[in-house]
Amino acid sequence: MTEILEYCLVVMVSSLFVAGSVATYGSFSEFVSEVQFKAAASTVSALAMEALANGTSQGAVALPPSTISCDGGVLAFSSGSQVAVEDLHTSCSFELSVQSGMHEVAFSANGSGLSAEVE
Repeated sequence: MTEILEYCLVVMVSSLFVAGSVATYGSFSEFVSEVQFKAAASTVSALAMEALANGTSQGAVALPPSTISCDGGVLAFSSGSQVAVEDLHTSCSFELSVQSGMHEVAFSANGSGLSAEVE
């Protein structure tokens, strides 16, 4: 009887370790995804602001599957349910859909407003 009780305890403790590991991994992967989104959104926003100040900007950015759009002077970077918005106070009208990976993002600003290109 004692051996059966010991076996049950070992199985129960092992199950708790597995459940805890799954929960920890789920939380960690969500955290990493959020950090990657914020980093990409910040970089895209900084490139747009740099273009407004200097006329052009370009940089390599690791992007998740996302959309970079600008309408009415508001730059929006979205991926899944996450959205980051930056008010640029300039005219713009574009929408670019990108796949996950490293991309070259370029912005240019002139008298007609801001434009963007992703390669």
